[in-house]
Amino acid sequence: MEITPGVAVCSPELTYVQMANRLNMPQLSLFAMMLCGIYARDVNATEELFQSGPVPRVQRRRRLYPRRPVASPQSLRMFAQEIASFPGSKKALAALEFVLPRSRSPMESIAALCLTLPPRYGGYSYPRPFLNYPVYVDEAITPDVRKFNGTQPMEGALGRGSGKHVRYDEDGRPYYECDMVWPDKRLVVEYHGGPYHTGQESVHRDSLKANIFSACGYTELVLTKETVFDGAKFADFAVQLANRLGRRIRKMPDGFEAKRVELVRSLTVGYPLS
Repeated sequence: MEITPGVAVCSPELTYVQMANRLNMPQLSLFAMMLCGIYARDVNATEELFQSGPVPRVQRRRRLYPRRPVASPQSLRMFAQEIASFPGSKKALAALEFVLPRSRSPMESIAALCLTLPPRYGGYSYPRPFLNYPVYVDEAITPDVRKFNGTQPMEGALGRGSGKHVRYDEDGRPYYECDMVWPDKRLVVEYHGGPYHTGQESVHRDSLKANIFSACGYTELVLTKETVFDGAKFADFAVQLANRLGRRIRKMPDGFEAKRVELVRSLTVGYPLS
Protein backbone atom coordinates (compact mmCIF):
# COMPACT_ATOMS: atom_id res chain seq x y z
CA MET A 1 0.00 0.00 0.00
CA GLU A 2 1.45 3.38 -1.04
CA ILE A 3 1.11 5.76 1.90
CA THR A 4 2.88 8.67 0.21
CA PRO A 5 4.57 9.06 -3.20
CA GLY A 6 7.52 6.67 -3.32
CA VAL A 7 6.82 5.11 0.09
CA ALA A 8 4.94 1.83 0.43
CA VAL A 9 4.17 -0.46 3.35
CA CYS A 10 2.73 -3.96 3.60
CA SER A 11 -1.05 -4.05 3.81
CA PRO A 12 -2.55 -5.21 7.12
CA GLU A 13 -3.61 -8.43 5.38
CA LEU A 14 -0.11 -9.23 4.12
CA THR A 15 1.41 -8.29 7.48
CA TYR A 16 -0.97 -10.70 9.20
CA VAL A 17 0.09 -13.62 7.00
CA GLN A 18 3.77 -12.74 7.50
CA MET A 19 3.31 -12.71 11.28
CA ALA A 20 1.94 -16.26 11.12
CA ASN A 21 5.55 -17.38 10.72
CA ARG A 22 6.60 -15.58 13.95
CA LEU A 23 3.71 -16.06 16.41
CA ASN A 24 2.02 -19.05 18.01
CA MET A 25 -1.69 -19.61 17.36
CA PRO A 26 -3.12 -17.58 20.30
CA GLN A 27 -0.67 -14.73 19.66
CA LEU A 28 -1.65 -14.70 15.99
CA SER A 29 -5.33 -14.51 16.90
CA LEU A 30 -4.54 -11.60 19.25
CA PHE A 31 -2.60 -9.86 16.46
CA ALA A 32 -5.60 -10.24 14.14
CA MET A 33 -7.87 -8.82 16.85
CA MET A 34 -5.65 -5.75 17.01
CA LEU A 35 -6.06 -5.23 13.27
CA CYS A 36 -9.82 -5.78 13.57
CA GLY A 37 -10.13 -3.76 16.79
CA ILE A 38 -11.41 -0.23 17.35
CA TYR A 39 -8.33 1.06 19.15
CA ALA A 40 -4.70 1.83 18.44
CA ARG A 41 -1.72 1.97 20.76
CA ASP A 42 0.01 5.29 21.31
CA VAL A 43 3.64 4.51 20.46
CA ASN A 44 4.65 7.95 21.75
CA ALA A 45 3.16 7.47 25.21
CA THR A 46 5.47 8.73 27.94
CA GLU A 47 5.61 8.82 31.72
CA GLU A 48 6.37 12.05 33.54
CA LEU A 49 7.03 12.73 37.22
CA PHE A 50 5.10 15.60 38.76
CA GLN A 51 4.91 17.00 42.25
CA SER A 52 1.66 16.40 44.13
CA GLY A 53 2.19 17.34 47.76
CA PRO A 54 5.19 15.81 49.47
CA VAL A 55 5.24 12.68 47.27
CA PRO A 56 6.11 12.83 43.56
CA ARG A 57 3.67 10.92 41.34
CA VAL A 58 3.85 9.46 37.85
CA GLN A 59 1.52 10.81 35.19
CA ARG A 60 0.97 8.42 32.30
CA ARG A 61 -0.22 9.64 28.95
CA ARG A 62 -3.01 7.63 27.43
CA ARG A 63 -1.62 4.57 25.65
CA LEU A 64 -4.72 3.75 23.62
CA TYR A 65 -6.96 5.84 21.42
CA PRO A 66 -10.03 4.96 19.30
CA ARG A 67 -9.79 4.31 15.59
CA ARG A 68 -11.66 2.37 12.95
CA PRO A 69 -10.51 -1.18 12.20
CA VAL A 70 -7.72 -1.42 9.62
CA ALA A 71 -8.87 -4.91 8.62
CA SER A 72 -11.74 -7.34 9.17
CA PRO A 73 -11.80 -11.12 9.66
CA GLN A 74 -13.29 -11.33 6.16
CA SER A 75 -10.53 -9.29 4.51
CA LEU A 76 -7.84 -11.29 6.34
CA ARG A 77 -9.46 -14.58 5.29
CA MET A 78 -9.89 -13.57 1.65
CA PHE A 79 -6.28 -12.43 1.34
CA ALA A 80 -4.88 -15.58 2.99
CA GLN A 81 -6.97 -17.70 0.62
CA GLU A 82 -5.73 -15.74 -2.40
CA ILE A 83 -2.09 -16.42 -1.51
CA ALA A 84 -2.61 -19.97 -0.27
CA SER A 85 0.91 -21.02 -1.33
CA PHE A 86 2.56 -18.23 0.69
CA PRO A 87 4.31 -19.48 3.88
CA GLY A 88 2.02 -18.95 6.86
CA SER A 89 -1.26 -18.76 4.93
CA LYS A 90 -2.64 -22.03 6.29
CA LYS A 91 -1.84 -21.08 9.89
CA ALA A 92 -3.26 -17.58 9.31
CA LEU A 93 -6.55 -19.07 8.17
CA ALA A 94 -6.69 -21.41 11.18
CA ALA A 95 -6.10 -18.57 13.68
CA LEU A 96 -9.06 -16.60 12.29
CA GLU A 97 -11.39 -19.19 13.81
CA PHE A 98 -10.73 -17.60 17.21
CA VAL A 99 -10.77 -13.91 16.20
CA LEU A 100 -13.41 -11.59 17.68
CA PRO A 101 -13.67 -8.17 15.99
CA ARG A 102 -14.29 -4.77 17.62
CA SER A 103 -12.04 -5.18 20.65
CA ARG A 104 -11.26 -1.91 22.42
CA SER A 105 -7.98 -2.86 24.14
CA PRO A 106 -5.30 -5.58 24.31
CA MET A 107 -6.48 -6.75 27.74
CA GLU A 108 -10.08 -6.95 26.55
CA SER A 109 -8.86 -9.18 23.69
CA ILE A 110 -6.77 -11.32 26.05
CA ALA A 111 -9.69 -11.82 28.43
CA ALA A 112 -11.97 -12.85 25.55
CA LEU A 113 -9.39 -15.29 24.18
CA CYS A 114 -8.86 -16.86 27.62
CA LEU A 115 -12.58 -17.57 27.75
CA THR A 116 -13.09 -18.80 24.17
CA LEU A 117 -9.91 -20.56 23.02
CA PRO A 118 -9.94 -24.39 23.17
CA PRO A 119 -8.44 -26.05 26.29
CA ARG A 120 -5.45 -27.26 24.24
CA TYR A 121 -4.35 -23.60 24.19
CA GLY A 122 -5.35 -22.87 27.81
CA GLY A 123 -8.82 -21.44 27.15
CA TYR A 124 -12.25 -22.49 28.39
CA SER A 125 -13.87 -22.98 24.98
CA TYR A 126 -16.95 -20.92 25.88
CA PRO A 127 -19.31 -19.61 23.18
CA ARG A 128 -17.97 -16.55 21.42
CA PRO A 129 -19.41 -13.24 22.65
CA PHE A 130 -19.91 -10.05 20.66
CA LEU A 131 -17.38 -7.39 21.67
CA ASN A 132 -18.43 -3.79 22.29
CA TYR A 133 -21.98 -4.67 21.41
CA PRO A 134 -25.04 -2.44 21.97
CA VAL A 135 -27.42 -3.45 24.75
CA TYR A 136 -30.62 -1.43 24.42
CA VAL A 137 -32.19 -0.27 27.67
CA ASP A 138 -35.21 1.73 26.52
CA GLU A 139 -37.59 0.62 29.26
CA ALA A 140 -35.15 1.35 32.11
CA ILE A 141 -33.90 4.83 31.17
CA THR A 142 -35.68 7.55 33.15
CA PRO A 143 -35.18 11.31 32.75
CA ASP A 144 -32.99 11.31 35.88
CA VAL A 145 -30.78 8.59 34.41
CA ARG A 146 -30.51 10.49 31.12
CA LYS A 147 -29.40 13.60 33.01
CA PHE A 148 -26.77 11.71 35.02
CA ASN A 149 -25.33 9.84 32.04
CA GLY A 150 -25.51 12.64 29.48
CA THR A 151 -27.72 12.81 26.41
CA GLN A 152 -25.25 13.42 23.59
CA PRO A 153 -26.33 11.23 20.64
CA MET A 154 -23.81 8.87 19.10
CA GLU A 155 -21.81 10.30 16.22
CA GLY A 156 -20.12 8.34 13.44
CA ALA A 157 -19.25 4.67 13.30
CA LEU A 158 -17.33 4.69 16.57
CA GLY A 159 -19.45 7.08 18.58
CA ARG A 160 -18.03 8.83 21.61
CA GLY A 161 -16.29 7.45 24.65
CA SER A 162 -15.97 3.77 25.41
CA GLY A 163 -19.52 2.78 26.32
CA LYS A 164 -19.28 3.79 29.99
CA HIS A 165 -22.18 6.25 29.60
CA VAL A 166 -25.54 5.58 28.06
CA ARG A 167 -25.53 6.42 24.36
CA TYR A 168 -28.23 7.02 21.78
CA ASP A 169 -28.63 5.67 18.27
CA GLU A 170 -29.90 7.62 15.28
CA ASP A 171 -33.49 6.99 16.36
CA GLY A 172 -32.82 8.28 19.88
CA ARG A 173 -32.96 4.85 21.51
CA PRO A 174 -30.66 4.53 24.56
CA TYR A 175 -28.09 1.76 24.81
CA TYR A 176 -24.84 0.82 26.50
CA GLU A 177 -21.93 -0.46 24.43
CA CYS A 178 -20.76 -3.43 26.51
CA ASP A 179 -17.40 -5.19 26.45
CA MET A 180 -18.68 -8.76 25.95
CA VAL A 181 -22.28 -9.71 25.24
CA TRP A 182 -24.09 -13.02 24.72
CA PRO A 183 -27.43 -11.61 23.45
CA ASP A 184 -29.25 -14.94 23.39
CA LYS A 185 -28.41 -15.46 27.07
CA ARG A 186 -28.99 -11.79 27.96
CA LEU A 187 -25.56 -11.83 29.58
CA VAL A 188 -23.00 -9.03 29.79
CA VAL A 189 -19.39 -9.17 30.96
CA GLU A 190 -17.71 -5.84 31.62
CA TYR A 191 -13.92 -5.70 31.88
CA HIS A 192 -12.72 -3.26 34.54
CA GLY A 193 -9.04 -2.72 34.00
CA GLY A 194 -8.33 0.92 34.75
CA PRO A 195 -8.80 3.76 37.23
CA TYR A 196 -12.09 4.81 35.60
CA HIS A 197 -13.95 2.42 37.88
CA THR A 198 -12.66 3.91 41.14
CA GLY A 199 -14.02 6.92 42.96
CA GLN A 200 -17.50 7.70 44.25
CA GLU A 201 -19.01 8.91 40.97
CA SER A 202 -17.61 5.94 39.02
CA VAL A 203 -18.92 3.44 41.57
CA HIS A 204 -22.31 5.15 41.42
CA ARG A 205 -22.33 5.02 37.62
CA ASP A 206 -21.37 1.34 37.54
CA SER A 207 -24.06 0.50 40.12
CA LEU A 208 -26.65 2.48 38.18
CA LYS A 209 -25.79 0.62 34.99
CA ALA A 210 -26.00 -2.77 36.75
CA ASN A 211 -29.48 -1.85 38.05
CA ILE A 212 -30.58 -0.80 34.57
CA PHE A 213 -29.37 -4.11 33.10
CA SER A 214 -31.23 -6.01 35.81
CA ALA A 215 -34.43 -4.10 35.01
CA CYS A 216 -34.02 -5.08 31.35
CA GLY A 217 -33.51 -8.76 32.15
CA TYR A 218 -29.74 -8.80 31.65
CA THR A 219 -27.17 -10.31 33.99
CA GLU A 220 -23.88 -8.40 34.33
CA LEU A 221 -20.63 -9.96 35.49
CA VAL A 222 -17.47 -7.94 36.11
CA LEU A 223 -14.03 -9.20 35.11
CA THR A 224 -10.89 -7.45 36.35
CA LYS A 225 -7.27 -7.56 35.26
CA GLU A 226 -6.35 -9.09 38.62
CA THR A 227 -8.80 -11.95 37.96
CA VAL A 228 -7.37 -12.62 34.48
CA PHE A 229 -3.87 -13.01 35.93
CA ASP A 230 -4.92 -15.07 38.97
CA GLY A 231 -5.59 -18.71 38.03
CA ALA A 232 -7.84 -19.51 41.01
CA LYS A 233 -9.91 -16.33 40.66
CA PHE A 234 -10.26 -16.82 36.91
CA ALA A 235 -11.40 -20.42 37.44
CA ASP A 236 -14.09 -19.17 39.86
CA PHE A 237 -15.17 -16.56 37.31
CA ALA A 238 -15.30 -19.24 34.60
CA VAL A 239 -17.68 -21.30 36.77
CA GLN A 240 -19.95 -18.28 37.30
CA LEU A 241 -19.94 -17.59 33.57
CA ALA A 242 -20.68 -21.21 32.70
CA ASN A 243 -23.68 -21.16 35.04
CA ARG A 244 -25.03 -18.00 33.38
CA LEU A 245 -24.45 -19.51 29.93
CA GLY A 246 -26.24 -22.70 30.91
CA ARG A 247 -23.17 -24.82 30.24
CA ARG A 248 -22.16 -27.94 32.10
CA ILE A 249 -18.95 -27.46 34.05
CA ARG A 250 -16.48 -29.69 32.24
CA LYS A 251 -13.43 -31.31 33.77
CA MET A 252 -10.35 -29.75 32.24
CA PRO A 253 -7.58 -32.03 30.94
CA ASP A 254 -4.43 -32.69 32.95
CA GLY A 255 -1.97 -29.84 32.70
CA PHE A 256 -4.68 -27.29 31.86
CA GLU A 257 -3.65 -24.77 34.51
CA ALA A 258 -0.06 -24.75 33.21
CA LYS A 259 -1.40 -24.13 29.72
CA ARG A 260 -3.62 -21.31 31.00
CA VAL A 261 -0.66 -19.65 32.73
CA GLU A 262 1.41 -19.97 29.56
CA LEU A 263 -1.46 -18.58 27.49
CA VAL A 264 -1.67 -15.41 29.59
CA ARG A 265 2.12 -15.08 29.64
CA SER A 266 2.45 -15.47 25.87
CA LEU A 267 -0.34 -13.00 25.15
CA THR A 268 1.05 -10.31 27.45
CA VAL A 269 4.68 -10.47 26.34
CA GLY A 270 5.82 -7.06 25.16
CA TYR A 271 2.69 -5.17 26.23
CA PRO A 272 2.79 -2.43 28.92
CA LEU A 273 -0.29 -3.59 30.83
CA SER A 274 0.53 -2.21 34.26
